[in-house]
Amino acid sequence: MEKQFAVITADIVGSRKGIPGNPDDNSKSLLDRNISIVNERLLELGIRTITPFHSSRGDEVQCVCGKLGNIPVLTRYLRYYCLPFKLRVGIGLGEIDYFSLDSLNDMEAEVAITSNVSLMQDNKAEAHDKEKINLFDKSRDIPEKHIQYNDYNEIRPLLEKNYTKLNSWDMNGNAFYYARRAIDNLKQGREHSRTCIHMKDNNWTIAIQTIFDLMDAITIEWSESKWKSVQMYDEHGTYEKAARILDLTKQAVQGNCERARWTVVKAAENNLSKIFELMDMISAKY
Repeated sequence: MEKQFAVITADIVGSRKGIPGNPDDNSKSLLDRNISIVNERLLELGIRTITPFHSSRGDEVQCVCGKLGNIPVLTRYLRYYCLPFKLRVGIGLGEIDYFSLDSLNDMEAEVAITSNVSLMQDNKAEAHDKEKINLFDKSRDIPEKHIQYNDYNEIRPLLEKNYTKLNSWDMNGNAFYYARRAIDNLKQGREHSRTCIHMKDNNWTIAIQTIFDLMDAITIEWSESKWKSVQMYDEHGTYEKAARILDLTKQAVQGNCERARWTVVKAAENNLSKIFELMDMISAKY
């Protein structure tokens, strides 16, 4: 069975106006710094993706996720660490194209993910001398296939080893088409939604989109102070630790979280994660 991946693509609401509150500053530089911070934080917390978040086209950010259960947390982390920018987030679930290696045991193998994601193997000495090989060599004439579950489990160590070299903008597959479709849908007037998901199965799409819409109805009202309190409390586990980091009182952090209805949002995130994990398990069996 073909492995289902999530492509998370975000663009900045009102990007032409520049940085909210500081329109004359370099918005692209700030966005890139924020993306670097979120990537570092995700690694510190062990929240893994196939590729880091990368920016492109000036105001868009993207990553590929293999563990579907991480989708809700990844979207929230991206929104928080990209503040003061407000984001539309499009999520596409589908396949990614690739061509398999004959041998997947050589940990010196180079990973290449292109429009035909290619995993290349050289002998150890040769691979050692070719550390600067372009991992996205588009000159190769390789037949298109999709990553299968068994293959994915085998190549995952190689993907993790080459994590910092992988860029979702150099990849292809219908998961990217669905993410783009989701972003376009948000741009076309979903006034109270900042998150949209698309996939092949329309029934799953409707069910999951309903949950995202309800979560967005709550989080779209969060002020920066609520965002900070919620995120620090979630990352560090107690109001006391969050308060020390934010230089606030414990009561202030707790109050912000309660007014943000954080327990409701967190429960929805957890349930969404379970749904995504179930989808992954069902697909793996057929």
